[in-house]
Amino acid sequence: MADNAIAGDELLKNVKTLLWGLTVKEDVFKRWAQGFYFSIDEPTALVQTEGGPCAVIAAVQAFILKQLLLESDVITWKGIKAEKCDQLLVKAMIEIINQAADIQDPKYSVVHANDSNDFVSSKEGTDSKSAEPMANSAQDISEGNQINETSTTKQASLESEAFHSQLRIFTTNSIDDVEDFFTERIGMLKGQYGILLLLYTVICTKGVSEICSEMSDPTEPMIDSTYGYGSQSLINLMLTGRAVSHVWDHDQDISGLKLRGIDKQNTVGFLTLLEHLRYCEVGTFLKSPSHPIWVLGSDTHLTVLFSTEKRLVSPETPSEQARRIFKRFDPEGNNFIAANLLQDVLAELGLVADAEYICGTLYSVDQYLNIKLADISVTDSEKYPHMLSVKNCFIRGSVVRYVQLPVDEVDIHLLTEAARREAMNAQAR
Repeated sequence: MADNAIAGDELLKNVKTLLWGLTVKEDVFKRWAQGFYFSIDEPTALVQTEGGPCAVIAAVQAFILKQLLLESDVITWKGIKAEKCDQLLVKAMIEIINQAADIQDPKYSVVHANDSNDFVSSKEGTDSKSAEPMANSAQDISEGNQINETSTTKQASLESEAFHSQLRIFTTNSIDDVEDFFTERIGMLKGQYGILLLLYTVICTKGVSEICSEMSDPTEPMIDSTYGYGSQSLINLMLTGRAVSHVWDHDQDISGLKLRGIDKQNTVGFLTLLEHLRYCEVGTFLKSPSHPIWVLGSDTHLTVLFSTEKRLVSPETPSEQARRIFKRFDPEGNNFIAANLLQDVLAELGLVADAEYICGTLYSVDQYLNIKLADISVTDSEKYPHMLSVKNCFIRGSVVRYVQLPVDEVDIHLLTEAARREAMNAQAR
């Protein structure tokens, strides 16, 4: 595999710009320079030492939990050995990398150090494989071992430059090769730059141009230069393999502007406080993942929630599917679509989408509702609660509204008779 290692200087330069912008803020880079290591108190829980890289850590933690829920009972997690935790870590990384690869022609680009023995922190007294020296370093500073601000900035700059100068890319078409590579170099992943090495690997495997095409604004760095947090595009890339900037289902067209969202049900989910504050809307693909695991986003941090109750993520019902697809054609959320879009909705649902059939159906249902509602006082909301939303807005002229009528309220005879009259009128014309 060493023979396949390539420099990839231009690719790495583009990755660097995509993540950090034109210049790397050294204090932000320093916060991202940590490895993957587990808590002493909870053997399968990853530890974060600085604010910023939670976008990567939370995603890896979510996929570790996925493996754990499939393989073992929660009560046994406290007794899991370190070797098994390392295996779970590698498996989670492999799944994240694999979903970023091209399905038709998978090619994996693993970013690693040119010489792992020299790939250590330039900070004095810091062991890159342990969080404890970081705490000791902070304690030393608090006890009066103050570091000159100018020399600290220069040292951090050299650390950033040293990191990028030592990066190399190993390419392969086999995900098994990637797993073997990581397994043999688990110390590299748990070293000071483990998080960045995984992140760079995911981006190189996905491709910078492909990521830019999915982002709403590729000129904005994926890592905020002020606060150091990962963008929604970065979070989505780690969770889904796509660097889209939104969390709703499918793409939405807003006044001619195409805004890309999540394209299918995801393995793990995502929820955010911003939806509660009405700043965004999370679609069902992320709210209802295939496994009961969710990354939770607040205004400053990401954490992970999981459950052993698999019924929380039951398959999508036909009604839920119909609502989701209807909503796809109603980007403004008015619960209305143009009648000429009904054919597309039915086609998405796999139903009869013949144009003549749809035209007759629209007229027949319209006639049916006119007959059905003619002698009903819709002011009686207790007796006919659904009729208030149906009258004059389910199908009238060029507008269709999604309303699910109770089965016992549908008079099949009247509907059939309306359809028969429409057919006779069509023949007469």
